[in-house]
Amino acid sequence: MTGIGRLESHGISLLVPRGWEARFTGPATRHDDGGDAHPYLHAANFSLPARRAPFGAGVVGEMGPAGAFVALLEYAPEGATTPLFGSRGVPVRLQGGDFSASTLQRSVRGQSGCQRFFHVHGRAFCLYVVLGGRAAHQRGLEDVNALLWSLRVHALSVAP
Repeated sequence: MTGIGRLESHGISLLVPRGWEARFTGPATRHDDGGDAHPYLHAANFSLPARRAPFGAGVVGEMGPAGAFVALLEYAPEGATTPLFGSRGVPVRLQGGDFSASTLQRSVRGQSGCQRFFHVHGRAFCLYVVLGGRAAHQRGLEDVNALLWSLRVHALSVAP
């Protein structure tokens, strides 16, 4: 989905900021770490390519200095009770100081990343955000926070 509007799938919903594109993928693709396949969300303030890896390979290397990229990856529900996913609730406000080049999956000059693990309604998630440069730390980060503020994760019903 491109532009302002609500995107909903897999028990997750969010408002897509103006000028952004967002898509859900999965669960047909395995995570980079070889873990179980679960849906994931990509959102960016530029056009997303058709082929993208869960953590943004194929996306962030092409991102400009004003680019902002968000990946939300779901993990197996068992993870929600582990220390790694111990934070409760969607992180709703990231700050410039939360970003570092050392957080990137792959180092790209000028880019910085932020990664947060959390759980909601017994569901385990990793949030991975990449900012392209100084310009992205201004307007891009505002949009990232607006997107996170609107993000809702619903409990999934379990079949008896």
